[in-house]
Amino acid sequence: MIRTLILSLALLSVAPAHAAGFRTITDRSSFLELIEGRKLTKFLYTMRFSELGQIKGWAWGRPILGNWYWQNRQLCKRVFIGTSDQGEFCVTVRFDGETMIFVPKPGDGEIEEFRVK
Repeated sequence: MIRTLILSLALLSVAPAHAAGFRTITDRSSFLELIEGRKLTKFLYTMRFSELGQIKGWAWGRPILGNWYWQNRQLCKRVFIGTSDQGEFCVTVRFDGETMIFVPKPGDGEIEEFRVK
């Protein structure tokens, strides 16, 4: 029941964002244009994506290391926070000019929202 409530709230939070001008990013070159030389941030969490497919940053005082690639119109990434493997998963990327949202397939994790600075 709680899981269903959380999923419902997450889906509701994406719907207004989509209506407010978010567009879906569907390829690697478009993604790179948006994030090149910039960082994605949220509370106690900062990361950068390199053109070479690397992810680096900090989360809750621990280093973030990982890699990324583009597949089937989605961003796929494998990330380690400290020594904790977050696993490999793919997400749909949405962007409105200031905020980037990573939306996983249902059951594959939580929606992540980042400021692009």
